[in-house]
Amino acid sequence: MRKPIPEAVQTNVLLKSRRRCSVCYGLNRDTGLKQGQIAHLNHNSGDAREENLVFLCLDHHDQYDSQTSQSKNLRESEVTHFRDELYTNVDAIFSAPQPFGYGEPPRFDGHYIRVLGGSSSAEITVKRIANDARYYRVSGEALYGTQQPFGPNIG
Repeated sequence: MRKPIPEAVQTNVLLKSRRRCSVCYGLNRDTGLKQGQIAHLNHNSGDAREENLVFLCLDHHDQYDSQTSQSKNLRESEVTHFRDELYTNVDAIFSAPQPFGYGEPPRFDGHYIRVLGGSSSAEITVKRIANDARYYRVSGEALYGTQQPFGPNIG
């Protein structure tokens, strides 16, 4: 019978990872929230030490626990490295001070272009008015279907 991981240990793993998959982060810098599980790095379900545990998305947990015959599988040292890297970066991001209510608001000035494919694009310019953080002038255009026989939709 599988020994359950103590609640406090599970909580620590989930908080440190913020439910981000260590392998997704390590391979692709994917910081999105994931549906996942806590995996045992040494594949021993009786070893519930926090340093032996990692949060993995369902796909990577399945991949980590599977045996492969042709391709190189994920290695314990690799996943441990990804986990430690994720923990360091998550801690830095989530422990940074967050502005709230006072101070200089962020600036949004700039020129933004988005190309949506061969027949669509959008372009805007954002400019602060008279150095007042509350007011911006936004101008631009969005074109959809520029290669249609009757011309594009303009927004």
